[in-house]
Amino acid sequence: MSISHRKLINYMKKLDFSASEEGMCYGLAGMGMQAFLAKDLKTYDQRLAVIQSIPPAEISKTVALVQEKVKAKQVLNLKEESILSIPAFFNGIMLYQQPENYFYLFEEKQAPTFQNAELTFPRVLSKALIVEEKIANQGKPYIIEKNNVAKVTDFSGIYNRKEFKEYLTLIRETAETQNYDYPIGFLLSDYTHTATVGYENKAWQWINASCSKEIKEDQEMANIVIDAFSPPDRAMQDNNVISLSTEIFVENPQNEQIKKYITAYKTNDIWKKLHAVNQEKISRKDTKGTSWIFIAVEKNHIETVKLLRDGGAPLDQALADGTTLLYIAAEQGHTEIVKLLLEAKVNPHQSTIGITPLWIATQNGHLEVVKLLLEAKADFHQAARDGRTPLCIAIEQGHTQIVEEFLAAKININQSFSIHASLLLNIAQNQGKQQEQNIGELIRGKHKNNSLAGITALHMAALWGHTSIVKLLLDNGAAYTIKTGQLLPRDLASAMGYQEIILMFDSYNESNKNKVGSPPLLSNLSKSSSSTSSSATFLRKRKPETNDDSNDLDLRKATDESIMSYKEKQQSSQYLGWLSSSTSSSSSSSSCSSRSSSNDNTNKAIMKNDESDQRSAKTLKMTPSASSSSSSSLTK
Repeated sequence: MSISHRKLINYMKKLDFSASEEGMCYGLAGMGMQAFLAKDLKTYDQRLAVIQSIPPAEISKTVALVQEKVKAKQVLNLKEESILSIPAFFNGIMLYQQPENYFYLFEEKQAPTFQNAELTFPRVLSKALIVEEKIANQGKPYIIEKNNVAKVTDFSGIYNRKEFKEYLTLIRETAETQNYDYPIGFLLSDYTHTATVGYENKAWQWINASCSKEIKEDQEMANIVIDAFSPPDRAMQDNNVISLSTEIFVENPQNEQIKKYITAYKTNDIWKKLHAVNQEKISRKDTKGTSWIFIAVEKNHIETVKLLRDGGAPLDQALADGTTLLYIAAEQGHTEIVKLLLEAKVNPHQSTIGITPLWIATQNGHLEVVKLLLEAKADFHQAARDGRTPLCIAIEQGHTQIVEEFLAAKININQSFSIHASLLLNIAQNQGKQQEQNIGELIRGKHKNNSLAGITALHMAALWGHTSIVKLLLDNGAAYTIKTGQLLPRDLASAMGYQEIILMFDSYNESNKNKVGSPPLLSNLSKSSSSTSSSATFLRKRKPETNDDSNDLDLRKATDESIMSYKEKQQSSQYLGWLSSSTSSSSSSSSCSSRSSSNDNTNKAIMKNDESDQRSAKTLKMTPSASSSSSSSLTK
């Protein structure tokens, strides 16, 4: 019996993981890739089978009982060992699926804003895929652990069934000719789906949510892949076409044999023919309506994009949902492709589901892309459907340098907009119950149809607790006496307990002799709230479990429940540490020391405090329990 993505998500939610179907395939593909390269697909399959054998309502209790046995130093049977590994396995899925939620596990310049197996893989390591290396530091010997798996090449193409069978046959025959006998992992992705294929010992491995499956024939493997990347109503049709990117991962990537292998198949005439750019392939679309250039842009294959452009591929084309090439490049931060598209005079204002390329680049912190779009006169006042402008989203995310770029571009710093009142409640809720109560008191009766009008950038900076951005806005003439209904920016800072920001407003008040806040109400709120401006470290909004019946209207119905809150992320991280107190009785161990691309990006809200960004060069290492074997631990 197979287990669907939806069913797995149900299990994960029962263990308090904030999983969603969006990107679930990527998480499973990453974990399946690890298991294959670690040569432990048997354990991968066993774990999935054990998960299916447990009723979803019983999963939390079942895991807890096994953990109690570990604490009591009792011997586990094979099924219990699989149960013990489930939380670590789910954590690995989450890290591949939503790496932006775990930015603190990455070095600052390597933190992915979207799914990226190359960057994520070293943070989810199986013991079998780690090598030890002896080094000397100041005359003292040390042993360090190094990742022994890496991506060695990637490319993209568009294939029918016959062509993809030729693709696989070339991969297999080249491996045989070159006597390459190491496992090869293929991460295959189109614009909406990802899957893993493995090759070793003259056999293919198909890895999905159900289990792994050995495939001997190239045509059978080609048919499985083609059908998996086709809409369900188009599966099994002979004329199906897929546009794919291929990322190849291997163990021992420095091995000269892998370099010879890659050179051999990439210089083969069959490979050159399969990936030749011609008019037929430029105009060809896959079964989902995607052309080759969309995949090339998404994966930053700049040379392929240039070839397709030079061959006449339209650069202003869009997918059915309105997604443009510029939007994808801006979203992913592909600076050179953005530059190429803007030089071709594509429309920088065209929105995708209400979001412009400038808005999405701002959200994801792509400073150089933002600069290019501003130079191209992209409209920095164009708001998303929920009313938030690029400046507003830059503030939410804490992107101070991007805020500076907008100010230099002479943005209207006092432009106002309306937001749903539930947003304020959700931001406050993630900080604490007292803050939620304070904000609830402030906004009661001050909204119309759940909407708060007159919000400015300064309101949002005060609400999110970005001290340096508040100062930057004030220094550039932000009007801090503008009210939202009867709210001032200082009111929001006081309700959230950001004392440094409150003092800053009071200082400006003293200097300018203006009334800045509502002292009688907010002095009481301030006393009851103990958090400071540095406490807003990493916030996400979520749908509260209950509604606030004391409010005139239900303010929270519009909240997006698919986004993880700070508290939920904290709880999710704790699952990595469930076994930290019991590693001595575990047969194998690991150590951990310490962020899916969704179409509805208007609901994505990550915030990193500008004074206390906690990024560090720390590595999450999972034992085979996370990707293949039975147990894991966490040491801080």
